[in-house]
Amino acid sequence: MKKLLTVMVLCLAASAFASNSVIVVGSEEYKSVAVGLVRKADYVAVTASLRNDQRDSALRNEELNRAVQTIVQGADKTKNIIAKIGAPTLNTRDTSKFSSYPTAESRVSVVLYHSLGTNTIYNASRELKQFVKTLKLPEKVSVDLSVTRLAVDSPEQYRNEILSRLQEEIKQATTRLGHGRATLSGLESPVFVRQVDEENVELFLNYKLSVEKE
Repeated sequence: MKKLLTVMVLCLAASAFASNSVIVVGSEEYKSVAVGLVRKADYVAVTASLRNDQRDSALRNEELNRAVQTIVQGADKTKNIIAKIGAPTLNTRDTSKFSSYPTAESRVSVVLYHSLGTNTIYNASRELKQFVKTLKLPEKVSVDLSVTRLAVDSPEQYRNEILSRLQEEIKQATTRLGHGRATLSGLESPVFVRQVDEENVELFLNYKLSVEKE
């Protein structure tokens, strides 16, 4: 009965999440749970941080928008690069060259994803940097690239596989104790992504499992 209840809980946790397509960049945070799924990453990702300190606010924000569209259109023309636009921070204050106030600045981030495939993180990173260098952006728009990270497409699609491994972990833990009672929580957490090495990531749930011997 307890095994059946465990299976039912895991199935409910799996069905509660829709498989919406979203790319998630892996973190370097330490994994505090035992069960996870290691697999090859789908993408190499860098964040392009765009800034414009043009004194005229209308021109400043228009140029920033033009730069973003240039990046997106350039990515659409390539085979292996995807561009995702972040939320912009648009400053509408005009500044005069005689003003004592700091120059106003507008910012926006664009995350660039390069398909990993048979490529390496080093080659993909170089190609992303070269892609940005070839873009003809407005003169006042500056671009800073972040460190390179690995990313996974739709981590939630692996939830069932992670839950199956977790179910096996519960079975082994209770078997080692002869007869035990398992308490499991945290299955409602999203699927987290952690970068493992230069091409692999680990997907896991931030669950808590305790087993008491009966």
